[in-house]
Amino acid sequence: MTVADPTLTDAPQPIRGPSALGGGRRRFWYLTWLTARSDYKQRYADSTFSYLWTILRPLMLFGILYLVFTRIVRFGGQIPDYPVILLLNIVLFQFFAESTNRSVRALTARGLVRKMNVPRLMLPVSGVMTVALVSISAILIVFVWILAYGVSPMWTWFLFPVIALAVIAVTLATAVLVSALYVTHRDIAQVWPVFTRLLFYGSTVIFPIEFLPSGFLHDVEVVNPLSPIFVQARVWIIDPHAPGWIEASGSALAAIAPLLSFAAICIAAVLLFRRASRIVAEEL
Repeated sequence: MTVADPTLTDAPQPIRGPSALGGGRRRFWYLTWLTARSDYKQRYADSTFSYLWTILRPLMLFGILYLVFTRIVRFGGQIPDYPVILLLNIVLFQFFAESTNRSVRALTARGLVRKMNVPRLMLPVSGVMTVALVSISAILIVFVWILAYGVSPMWTWFLFPVIALAVIAVTLATAVLVSALYVTHRDIAQVWPVFTRLLFYGSTVIFPIEFLPSGFLHDVEVVNPLSPIFVQARVWIIDPHAPGWIEASGSALAAIAPLLSFAAICIAAVLLFRRASRIVAEEL
């Protein structure tokens, strides 16, 4: 008597299609770390100064801006410890800008989505992780510069991981969002670098929030999810007497506006990326 195999049925078996976390979380994080580490090693492989560029690039930009805003425009002289505030803000913002700019084409650049069933979310996240690895040395140099400038260490320096995690969270959400948008809207590759440059010069990276005129520009900064990060980084790392985010935003109600903006970015990123991960191969 033959016993039928219960696994053999006439009903078609479901086949897993491409998805954001295809293969499970363990496989996702393993491939993300593997890709980020590979990109990190290859990033400056053919460069003469190699990893020194991780320090030289923000220092070069800092030197130019410091010259402009302290010697030509003479703006920085009104702000205590402005040079180190500017340097810290530049390094934090460059992490956001470089990560998101790299992530715009993340889903389409490698061609992996046509060759194998990789977790789609791995592609933008690995780009952010690569820039994070590059930024570690720059952050260490910033703290050395802060000490050399004469800023005394404070217990609030232990809160810097909060600043770092906040920047990473906003960056990850934005990177996922722009990578999803690029699948169906290729113009985002031209628009996004311009937008990040406008954000750099029109946000609290260069101008402390108390120096922004009241009105439209101040209102825009209040809803910017990056603004409280720069404000609190200044208070916790450099100048404890500077206005904190609640004081700078004007009210406790306005202080939660960046959280609402961040939540909106996260929701849009999840919804759009879920759709983009299914159709990206068709759009290539």
